[in-house]
Amino acid sequence: EDKKNGCGKEYDKNGNILFDGEYLDGSKNGKGKEYFENGKLKFLGEYSKGERNGNGKEFNKNGNNYVFIIHIKYFINI
Repeated sequence: EDKKNGCGKEYDKNGNILFDGEYLDGSKNGKGKEYFENGKLKFLGEYSKGERNGNGKEFNKNGNNYVFIIHIKYFINI
């Protein structure tokens, strides 16, 4: 099975964009953008292993930025 690597996009069944960003071994990894069904930006930020991880901005359905977030999913115990 071919896994996505590099830049790519995901669409819903109606052809609306859902995600535009980077992939590694078939998972969202690096910078990316998620979109609402209405085409407005939902999230702009970083991903690791398919999940939001790192800096990001979330938007409401009107496209207004309403929160800056930092996702910390993976960390190293010292």
